[in-house]
Amino acid sequence: MSVLLARAEDHIDWAMPGYTHLQRAQPVYLGHHLLAYFWMLARDRTRFAFAEHESGRLPLGAGALAGVNFDTDRRQVADALGFREVAPNSIDAVSGRDFILDYLSAAATCSTTSQGSGPSWSCGPARSSGSASCRTRGARAPRSCPRRRTPTPRADAREGPRVVGHLSALHGVIHALPLTYNKDLQEDKEHLFDAVDTLGLTLAAAAG
Repeated sequence: MSVLLARAEDHIDWAMPGYTHLQRAQPVYLGHHLLAYFWMLARDRTRFAFAEHESGRLPLGAGALAGVNFDTDRRQVADALGFREVAPNSIDAVSGRDFILDYLSAAATCSTTSQGSGPSWSCGPARSSGSASCRTRGARAPRSCPRRRTPTPRADAREGPRVVGHLSALHGVIHALPLTYNKDLQEDKEHLFDAVDTLGLTLAAAAG
């Protein structure tokens, strides 16, 4: 968001054609165009804040499903570990993975947002119109096309479907799964961790 804001300020009065259906429609400013992605990311940040809030319940003390047989000050542990509150129901604490679904949903939307500007600059009308060129860090010229500059980081940012796939896959794992703990729930780790790593790379590439 900070990169987009800085570039929008740099190009606040740079005129460019706006498009619908890849056809020139109305004149706009490049700064205005860039800020569209700024506001998309602002909404993504709100979704991540919700996911963080929902993951703030401490499940420790739920045991296999009905608690543990030794005294635990769950509130003290929650405070020490930075949780907002303790999970009120042990069965739900063991079974619940909706907080991961909340994160994956936010990550899938954010990945789609981050990759959205890729077509605009890699192969889109902003370049073909001659109104702007993209000097992306890491752009390269293929040997077969030495005059072409391929903005490789933008291509690397197009990982949205991978994160969407993780969201769909975890929905499939949890669908109709009986209470409480099932070994199927171990599947949440691969989908969550890879989504976190992929989104980190996607945002870094988008910033570049």
